[in-house]
Amino acid sequence: MIYVCSPYRGDVSVNVAFAKRCCLEVIKAGKVPFAPHLYFTQFLDDDIPEERERGMCKPNFPKLQKNLLSKLPMKNWLNNNSAK
Repeated sequence: MIYVCSPYRGDVSVNVAFAKRCCLEVIKAGKVPFAPHLYFTQFLDDDIPEERERGMCKPNFPKLQKNLLSKLPMKNWLNNNSAK
C-alpha cells in the first residue's frame, strides 16, 4: 500500500486530477494507493475547519497509525512535481 500525499486546496479540480494520476501510477506499479484526501472530501467539507480536521485525521491519527497503518506494508512515494 502506498500513501499518496498531494495538494488538495487551491485549484481543487487540478489538484484532484493530479492525485488521481498519482493513484493510477501506484496501481500501474502493482500497489494499492491510499489517498484519504480523495475519499474524505466526498462527504466532508474542506472549507469547514472542524470537518477539515476530521478529514486530516489529526485527532485520531496516532490511533489510526497504531491500529491500522502500522499493520500494513506501506510506503510513501514522494513526488516533488507541482500539481499544475
